[in-house]
Amino acid sequence: ERLIEVLKQIIAPTLAFLRKECSEYIITLDSQLVISLCKLLQAYCHNWTEEDDGDNVEADAESLGGECVDIGRKKISKPIKSSVEDKVLFDKFFIMSYIWSLGGNVADATRPKMDAFMQTQIQKTFPDAKFPTSGSRYTYV
Repeated sequence: ERLIEVLKQIIAPTLAFLRKECSEYIITLDSQLVISLCKLLQAYCHNWTEEDDGDNVEADAESLGGECVDIGRKKISKPIKSSVEDKVLFDKFFIMSYIWSLGGNVADATRPKMDAFMQTQIQKTFPDAKFPTSGSRYTYV
């Protein structure tokens, strides 16, 4: 629900700006960029269980004769109920995914334009997000 709302607000204007005002290192399709955003967002929002965090690191390390060290990542055993904190966290995950999926391939020469545009879009779409307004979006995430 929140994802669709945010995608409707931010994707079309960003893609239009990207195609008109920016250059990329590697030619992309709009659909590729949106899929990248969704995949990156999915990775941030992945819901781990107590039994399996989905990465097979433990099995891989064991098969190579090593061990896996727990870094203390909090595992979630049941779905998260939506709350204000969840919305804030989702928005931060979305902003990170937005910047690096749609803006990560922008050439250095046009990156300042894209950065300024993205800042405007972030402020408009996420007015409650505590996101720095000075400096480059790329340096904060």
